[in-house]
Amino acid sequence: MRTRRKPLQSTPQTEELAPRAEAVIDLAAIRHNVALLSALARRNGAETMAIVKADAYGHGLLPVAEAALAAGATWLGTCDLASAFKLREHGVSARLFSWLETSAADFDRAIAEDIDVSVSSLNELAVIACAARRAGRTARIHLKVDTGLWRNGCPPENWPQLTKAAAAEPAVDTVAIWSHLACADETGHPVTGLQARRFEEAPASRRNGTSPTRPQPSPGPTFTSISSESASPSTDSTRSEANTPPPCGPP
Repeated sequence: MRTRRKPLQSTPQTEELAPRAEAVIDLAAIRHNVALLSALARRNGAETMAIVKADAYGHGLLPVAEAALAAGATWLGTCDLASAFKLREHGVSARLFSWLETSAADFDRAIAEDIDVSVSSLNELAVIACAARRAGRTARIHLKVDTGLWRNGCPPENWPQLTKAAAAEPAVDTVAIWSHLACADETGHPVTGLQARRFEEAPASRRNGTSPTRPQPSPGPTFTSISSESASPSTDSTRSEANTPPPCGPP
C-alpha cells in the first residue's frame, strides 16, 4: 500500500501553478524494514521503538505508526506529547515515549494516558512527580544522560544527583536510562565510541538507588538504550532546565 503526501496548500500567488513535488510513501517498504530490524533486535532480547516524530519525518504519523507496529515494533517514539496524544486519540495502545518537552507540557494528561516521558533535570523530575500525584498514578520516566550531543540531556556533573532524586521519588518509576548519539550516520566516527563508553558508565549510578527495569510487566535485566538518530552536536536551550525543583501545585 502506498500513501500520497499532499503538497502544500496553494496561495493566491501560486494557485495556478502545478505542485512541484509529491512524496509517495511505500508503507510496504517501511513494514519490511521494521520487520527486519525488529527481528534482529529480538535475537538479542531487545524491543524495537519506531520513531515517528515530526509527522514520522513527513511520511505520515498514523499510517507509519500502524505499519511499524504491524511489522514488529512494540514502542513508538513521538518526541512531542501532541503527537503522542494524537496516536492515543486514534486508538494506538502501544507503549509511547515522548522526550522533548518544557515544564509547561501537559504531563497530567500524558500520565493519565500511559505515555512514558523523559527526564533530564531535577526541575523536570519535580514537575512530572507533581503531575503524577495529581493524576493519582505513577509516572513512567526514562532518565536521559548527556554523553556528547549537548541537547536535552542531564550533564554528567548532575547525573548522580538526578539518579538519587529519581530513586527517592515515590511518584515516578524509572524504567530506562538512555542517551542520544551525535554522529551515528558517520561510520567509525570517534565521538560515537566515546559516547558509548560514557553511556555504559552511566548505569553505574544504580548504586545510588536507581535501578531501571525493562518496560514490560515481567521483571528482567536492566533496560538501557542509546538513540542512534543522528544529529549534529549543538548548544540547545532545552538541554537542561533549572535544577531547582518547583513547588507542587495545580498545573
